[in-house]
Amino acid sequence: LMIRRRPRSTPKPSSAASDVYKRQNKFLILVPQIVQEVVQDFDSEARIKAKQLGGVAQKAYDAIHGGATEYELHNSGLGDNGATVIALLLKSGNTKLKKLNIWGCKIYKDGAIALGEAL
Repeated sequence: LMIRRRPRSTPKPSSAASDVYKRQNKFLILVPQIVQEVVQDFDSEARIKAKQLGGVAQKAYDAIHGGATEYELHNSGLGDNGATVIALLLKSGNTKLKKLNIWGCKIYKDGAIALGEAL
């Protein structure tokens, strides 16, 4: 006759499984903090670059960061540096942007790579 007990919701404090459980718990607590710090880093870096570039990049940053879901930049001369600002903002996740028109913005290799990595 074999009797099976129900599994415990938490392991015994003295078991090796307990140590693993504690490490996993610490990891699960730290992950949101780390993610939040990374998001803040991308967002602040985008803000700083947008301020340095000014003009179109600053306006795009303000609109996208402000909650715009669609933004038209066609023929604006945004360039690679401006595209990098938008890419950093997209990486931060602090945007509701669904549609971005960047046709004719003089975005070349570096800007395209930055935007591609952000998506």
